[in-house]
Amino acid sequence: MATCGKCHYKCFSCVNTDVQCKECTRVADPKRIMNIPADPTADHCPCLAGYYDSGTAICVICVHPCLNCVSKTECTTCVTGLKIEDNR
Repeated sequence: MATCGKCHYKCFSCVNTDVQCKECTRVADPKRIMNIPADPTADHCPCLAGYYDSGTAICVICVHPCLNCVSKTECTTCVTGLKIEDNR
């Protein structure tokens, strides 16, 4: 017997698994893009460049001087004139 399950928070609609999005979440200020990767387990609805996934449907803007980031405190690229430094 088949049952219905909730799609991943990134997805508005999904197929097969909760993370295989057919459409990305629909929020008032969409910052996710639809991306159909070759790997079906890869992210179908990543955040736009300059935003990071905070674990909710809403993508959060990277904090200056980060140009791109993976969290509030971890830059992956910096604005022109700055470079990534290892904090170890």
